[in-house]
Amino acid sequence: MMKKSKHHSKARPNDSLISYGTQVEGSLMVPSNLRIDGSFHGEITCEGTIVIGDQGEVHAKLTARDVIISGEMNGEIKCEGKLTITSTGMLNGNCESQWLVIQEGGRLNGNSLTERKEQPSRQASQASTAAEHEANTHREKQAG
Repeated sequence: MMKKSKHHSKARPNDSLISYGTQVEGSLMVPSNLRIDGSFHGEITCEGTIVIGDQGEVHAKLTARDVIISGEMNGEIKCEGKLTITSTGMLNGNCESQWLVIQEGGRLNGNSLTERKEQPSRQASQASTAAEHEANTHREKQAG
């Protein structure tokens, strides 16, 4: 006779797919990665990476960690990490990211804002350098 295990493993979210020929409209919250090879209209918030495949067509506001566009994207993108537009990809709209990569042949018709988040050690180093500069300037004024 087998004993039932009292230890339950936590289920992890699976990647999601909107396949070719599928049309989806609405608002999605995705706890992992999402690939779109079909058509989507609406808004997506994704904790992972959104991939718009070669056949994908998206009209939406996207928020994700990273975004890769190989198909057509119309709308606004906000990603925490890297936005990549491949050689077959097209973005018609505005985007915000830390990194932007547009491969030869890829198209961006809109505005892009790329801002790097400061690392704590780098901020401390810059603050230390600024303090040293200020102290040296103060000493030079007193000496001369």
